[in-house]
Amino acid sequence: MATRQKKKKTVKKTRRKGAKSKGLFLPFIFLSAILFITVLGVSFIYFSKKAPHKTISHKRVLIYEDFSQIPLEGIVFNINSLIEQEFTKLGIKSNQWQEKSVYKKWQQKSYPFIEIQVKKPKNLTWSRLKTSLVSLAQKKEGLSFQFSSPSANKWEVYIAWHGLITHHLNFSPFVLPKIEKKPLVAIIIDDLGYDLSVVQQLLDLNIPFSYSILPYLPYSQKTAEILKNHHAEIMLHLPLEANGHPRLNQQPGMLLLSMPPMVLKKQLEQDLGSVPYIKGVNNHMGSKFTQNKTYMEIVLKEIKKRGLFFVDSLTTNGSVAYQIARRMGIPSVKRDIFIDATLDVAGMKQRIEALKRWAKSKGEVVAICHPHLTTLMVIREELLPLTAEFRFVTVSELITHNQLAARMSKPATSPF
Repeated sequence: MATRQKKKKTVKKTRRKGAKSKGLFLPFIFLSAILFITVLGVSFIYFSKKAPHKTISHKRVLIYEDFSQIPLEGIVFNINSLIEQEFTKLGIKSNQWQEKSVYKKWQQKSYPFIEIQVKKPKNLTWSRLKTSLVSLAQKKEGLSFQFSSPSANKWEVYIAWHGLITHHLNFSPFVLPKIEKKPLVAIIIDDLGYDLSVVQQLLDLNIPFSYSILPYLPYSQKTAEILKNHHAEIMLHLPLEANGHPRLNQQPGMLLLSMPPMVLKKQLEQDLGSVPYIKGVNNHMGSKFTQNKTYMEIVLKEIKKRGLFFVDSLTTNGSVAYQIARRMGIPSVKRDIFIDATLDVAGMKQRIEALKRWAKSKGEVVAICHPHLTTLMVIREELLPLTAEFRFVTVSELITHNQLAARMSKPATSPF
């Protein structure tokens, strides 16, 4: 009996201790939770203020397209402008040099590598040239130079930006005369079909734009009718799936990689038939779709079947659309510059400067812009004065010109 009573007392003491520990434990948990939530909230406020660079401004960026190569192109053409300024200081006149660009790849980005042939002035010394060019490093961060050993008939200079060679300068006593012909500029106006007033404003500029209309919009059909009455070139702006934009991928007429081939083909046929009088097609969005070889072949086969040309809008550097179109024998070109990659006036003016430089260097350029009021204002101010220096053409005219040039460059074959 005594043993049982001892055991009961021990159990009661243990229960009392347990009750006391529970009474202390619950407030401890509650206070810890409050402290944790407070620290978390303060951290969130602190770091959200600390890292504003992670915020994307949707007002300034067309988020469905990849403009990653534009800054690199702009840098190369900026270096080119600096070189031109030094030439002027050295007394090298504009008719004493000519340039040619070849497009190369760097980290999957396309950029212009520019060759400049210069007729060496008699009074220009090697040391003076080196001093002048090296001074460019003070104007543009990251520039470096490689000077070859000079000879009596040839001086060579390579210019690099952060190790990427962008320019090759070749100085000799003689240089081929420049062929005086206007560079060709083809400009596509995308995203038409939302508004009719902007169409008339664009037509009033009297520039031969190619007009690309989205399918199934309130004014898609009417826009096509107005453009036809003005003998303008009409294209279908074909919606293709973009990377990481599920809401935008729900636009009418969108072609998706999740579609079975037969479903995709049917939607494609409906899209092509939705806008009348089209001569060609370019992709709307498509940063995901244009990287898929199999599905692009389905699309391009139908485009070829209908006798249309194709423009790769190049909304991603990973696009295979242009290469496939060329391989299939479809008349095609690819976009060089987005004029309104951002909607600030200064940025657009810079890209028009790049357009001019690019056209002079390549002999032609394909640009895309959108029917924003800001874009229209910049085009009116910046492009209209260029008609004396450049020849504006439609995309089909540019393709025809290139086809003719390719045939002319082939050696004549004997009929015997």
